[in-house]
Amino acid sequence: EGGKPDGLEGEIPSVFVPQLPASVIESHFHFGVLNRPESVRQLLASPALLRQITSDFVLVLETDHVLMQPIPNLATRTTPAAFTFGYMHAHASQDWVIQRYWPEGSSASLDPVGPSPLLIHLDQLRAISPRWLNFS
Repeated sequence: EGGKPDGLEGEIPSVFVPQLPASVIESHFHFGVLNRPESVRQLLASPALLRQITSDFVLVLETDHVLMQPIPNLATRTTPAAFTFGYMHAHASQDWVIQRYWPEGSSASLDPVGPSPLLIHLDQLRAISPRWLNFS
C-alpha cells in the first residue's frame, strides 16, 4: 500500500519504491497506472534495488492480483510473456497512432496483452523502460 511493505513480501520477493506525487497523477487525469512504469524506472535507476533482483527475469504484477498456483516462466531472453486480455485489442482506426511510433506496424500486428502480469528478461525491461512512461 502506498509503495511500502505490506507484510506479504515474505511470500514473493518484492521491491518497493515511492509512488508518483498525487499532483502528477492528478495532472494526468488521475491515471494511477502511471506508477507502474515509474516504479520500474526507479528500480532500474537504483543499484541498491537492483541488487535485490536475484533472477534474470522480472515478474510485474498489479497489487490486486491473486496467484492461485506458481506461474511458469514462459519468457525467454528475447520474448516476454504476458497475459492475454481479449478486450485489449487494437483497432484498424488506431493504425495512425501505432505507425507514428512503429512505422512498419499495424493493429493486426499487436498482441492483445496488458502490461501486467508480465514476465520479462531484465535486459528487455531496461530497453523498454525509458519510453514506457512516455507512452503511458
